[in-house]
Amino acid sequence: MKKVCRKMVLSIAIFFIALSAHASAENVYDMRGMLPPVRDQGDFSTCWSFAVTGAMESNLIKKGLAEKDIDLSEYYLSYYTFNDESQKLYSFRSAKNSGFDTEASDFMSSAILARGTGPVYEKDAPYPLKKAKAVKPQVTQKKFKLKSILYLGEDASDVPLAGERISTIKSAIAKYGGASAALCFPDGKDGGASAEDLLSSSFGYYTGFKLGDKGRGSVYRTANHDVLIVGWNDDFSRDKFGGKNGRAPKPSKNGAWIVRNSWGKDWGDKGYFYVPYEEGTMVNGIVYDVVPVVPDENIYQYDILGMAIFINGDDVALKSQGRTIPAWCANIFTAERNENVNSVALYTPRPDTECEVAIYTETAADSPATGHLALTQKYVLGAPGFHSIDLPTPVKVKNGERFSVVMKLTAKGSEFPIPAEMRIAGDEDHAKSVSHPKESFISASGKYWTDLNFIDETANVCIKAYCTPTGK
Repeated sequence: MKKVCRKMVLSIAIFFIALSAHASAENVYDMRGMLPPVRDQGDFSTCWSFAVTGAMESNLIKKGLAEKDIDLSEYYLSYYTFNDESQKLYSFRSAKNSGFDTEASDFMSSAILARGTGPVYEKDAPYPLKKAKAVKPQVTQKKFKLKSILYLGEDASDVPLAGERISTIKSAIAKYGGASAALCFPDGKDGGASAEDLLSSSFGYYTGFKLGDKGRGSVYRTANHDVLIVGWNDDFSRDKFGGKNGRAPKPSKNGAWIVRNSWGKDWGDKGYFYVPYEEGTMVNGIVYDVVPVVPDENIYQYDILGMAIFINGDDVALKSQGRTIPAWCANIFTAERNENVNSVALYTPRPDTECEVAIYTETAADSPATGHLALTQKYVLGAPGFHSIDLPTPVKVKNGERFSVVMKLTAKGSEFPIPAEMRIAGDEDHAKSVSHPKESFISASGKYWTDLNFIDETANVCIKAYCTPTGK
């Protein structure tokens, strides 16, 4: 059995499920014929990278931006998640997370992709199947960029793919391509069944566990292996589960996800297997939307390691009471050339977060809502996650000019709508987070602003601006 990767979760981040798309009426939906052959993670703990990369490949294929032979590099993403890509793009790293063969999470891959690290083609960063052949991949020009990530879970904890979430995930797959997910692959070390024991001759896999179920030796069942959901079959028989010996449990109803693994095409059904909708350890469900890179595009950002927590405009540690309280946040950037500001980006914590964007030029050094108001626009962002927002018209800025991106955020049922990067006790992944004065600001009113660096010297607002040269 290949090495299984354990998912890490940032419990401080809160996401709720929403997707503005109706569920597909099809009983069977199967992307396998559209996708490249299943690949092999070898002995590395990189299942998360294969799931994310597979999701991006399927998204590009579905949109007609790539052929079925597309091959993006899993190694480039996994390596530069834990190793600095450049002086400006430092990595997640701690005493325990120093190598690329390290377990990661969807939140980490979101941050790495959102800041402009990858994806690149496999030929530019080939995957080593043996650790002895693992070398530093050459930093190379990116071919695609992240546009959005939609989180289909109810929060940042592991949430089973059950109930109403089934139709939501079907809708997301039909619209965007494969959905990254995770499930429990027990190794039998606690005296219980192994993953192979639970796989039937029909390649149906069902544990019968729920998250947190206690195994032998005080081992709790967790989602420890990342995979990619590429379709479903509502009529897949419950009798096709039960393990190869027929002694494993069976679900109570028909219906299963079609799942792509990362253990090569010789495992399972040419690398795929089937998981019933009832599987209690299958969690999350995340889709990625990627587009071709824009030539000579600058990304202005301070959150190199991405969102770590959602805060409010006062940075007051309130106990969440499910109230809807708007807050304002802003980043001040300095243009490196004559440019057009074409789009902005942020993370959202709740479904249908309302976002009012304002772009100011000739901004004062310590006051984001000053200078010339060049643009205002309101948006409703359907699903929680990471969103790039295209501006209706570009905003021109001059070389050396300060400009600000100001956002009023209203997340339904949340007092904490502002996405922030900062060091938090117990969160080793953001240990390298740093900030500087006069960059990121928060406000409870939109009138009086507080420099976030004054509150926390490691904190940044997670707002990005994407700019291209004007040629003048």
